[in-house]
Amino acid sequence: MSLGTFIPHFLYNVLKRIMPLPPDEDPELPSTYPDDTLHDVYPWKRAIVLHYCDRKSVQESQVSQINWYKSQHGFKHEYMVLTLTRPGRPTAYIRCERSPSSLREIRENAISDEDRDSFTEAEKSRFKKDCQHEEAVLKKLSRSGKMSTLTSLQLSVDGSKSISNGHRMASDTVTHVSQPNGTRADEKVKTPGLIASYTLFNPPLPLRDFALIANYVHRQDIKYQLLLKNCYWYCDTIMGIIRNLYGPTIDQGNSYQLAGQYLGKRLIYQSHQNTPDVISLISVVAEAKEAQDNYLLAKEEENSRADREAQRANDLARAALDMIKHNLNKKQGHSTLSAVPDQDATIFDASPLFSATVDVGSDTIPQHHVNPPTTFKVAPA
Repeated sequence: MSLGTFIPHFLYNVLKRIMPLPPDEDPELPSTYPDDTLHDVYPWKRAIVLHYCDRKSVQESQVSQINWYKSQHGFKHEYMVLTLTRPGRPTAYIRCERSPSSLREIRENAISDEDRDSFTEAEKSRFKKDCQHEEAVLKKLSRSGKMSTLTSLQLSVDGSKSISNGHRMASDTVTHVSQPNGTRADEKVKTPGLIASYTLFNPPLPLRDFALIANYVHRQDIKYQLLLKNCYWYCDTIMGIIRNLYGPTIDQGNSYQLAGQYLGKRLIYQSHQNTPDVISLISVVAEAKEAQDNYLLAKEEENSRADREAQRANDLARAALDMIKHNLNKKQGHSTLSAVPDQDATIFDASPLFSATVDVGSDTIPQHHVNPPTTFKVAPA
């Protein structure tokens, strides 16, 4: 492995662990407000996984619908829009996609000389205009300050982030959008064509599971290649995994037959089929989902043990308090409470009985606190 290849992968592995998480107000959404900053898939997935404390909370955040769209501009970009439903919260829309993260990727590595030679003169002219359109979109997004962390870095240090074979890292992102069709407020575009709509998932599709899938597809090939590992491939692979694991009802849209096509050429030769990437990732995703569920199950059992210990400590403290009250009431006719120390006084130190703690991991949780202090002096009659 050459140094030029090693550095980008090393830098990527470091950066993806320090990239900021989405806002704490709602970790499930890439941004608090719609049509705001794009977020890279990995930190979004990480925030979602860390957000859930049990399996019930996972099931409360459901993807009720996924629409797969095809743009009518430039390279005919494809992306997905998730409809997120949660109890007590308004419906939210999340756009997920793969895009080029470098102007150089558009200008130099867009297509091979062999592919270019196969174009007619009209197709070459169209392709040149589409390249200019995509460059303008990327520059506009960069100026807006809404570009994802990795993409912003790649644009600023373009030369040092190359990956093997001269290709750049793909910008796989999620965005909280306001429109059901995924168009952002700052985009002036024609209504995108609907490729397909996926609903009635069986079993249900939690948002956590979609985040796992999007991240595993990202990791399957992090390079962006316009005519191979592009937005078409990203959408088709994700939806292929979902089709196999979650058995949705699929309604074909007006652009269903155009999926994976550009300039009338099918770039994804097996759209809507079980490609080798889909087949290889199905078991990986299933195992990851099972591992997450087992982790949450263990967490639930740990919390249940902590609750039982806390209740036991609480019961002991109450019993001790009742016992002391009983003894004080029993001696009330023969003893008086005195705040003045007496040599022959009997001292009842009940502090250990009135305060109990449960140690859970690194957190010590106080269960009770008695006030005033729990030392009493009983003077003999």
